Amino acid sequence: MQMMNILKPIAFDVIHCVSQLFDYYLYAVYTFFGRNDMYESSSLGLISSRLRTTLNRIQESLIEVEAAGENAGVHGAVEERKEKVPSPHLSQLVVLTNSGTLYGLAQRVVATESLVFLAEQFESLQSHLDTMMPAAKKPFLQQFYSQTVSTASELRKPIYWIVAARAIDYEQMLLLMAGVKWDIREIMSQHNVYVDVLLKGHFTRQQRDF
Repeated sequence: MQMMNILKPIAFDVIHCVSQLFDYYLYAVYTFFGRNDMYESSSLGLISSRLRTTLNRIQESLIEVEAAGENAGVHGAVEERKEKVPSPHLSQLVVLTNSGTLYGLAQRVVATESLVFLAEQFESLQSHLDTMMPAAKKPFLQQFYSQTVSTASELRKPIYWIVAARAIDYEQMLLLMAGVKWDIREIMSQHNVYVDVLLKGHFTRQQRDF
């Protein structure tokens, strides 16, 4: 912000670079925690068409695809690739396959909510950034807000859905619930079996944490 206030001629360049950083962070959070081919190929509608368009745009404009072959670099123009960066890679220290940690729920929450928080900060700065932009570049800023910043919160659904889908064995729960007699005339002193199974899984994870 200080650079834009002092050096107004480069205000657009600063905003452009900051927008690319946000694009990359959004793409990284989705790549690490929200991408799942099995769920995306279903008809669950976890990712809206607007979010998918945004992710495709970021991938095409910012992410450098790892090409195969010795002369693969010859096919891409230098000007086209100079602003592209390698695809993000998740640290090996982050494990997303452990049921004891609810498939990395803590890491998913930190990544997702920090992204949403950054988007909220951009929203609060929109009017200020708009005054700093040259008139000819204002459409770029409007596009950044409408196509990227506004879609950040939509990542919550696919990211948290993966945890919800894996944390509970829904087929087992349905079978156990199907065996329950729902026409009882008095309240029983014990839980139904499916409740015991759910609680057992919850307390088992808590014991592992300690």
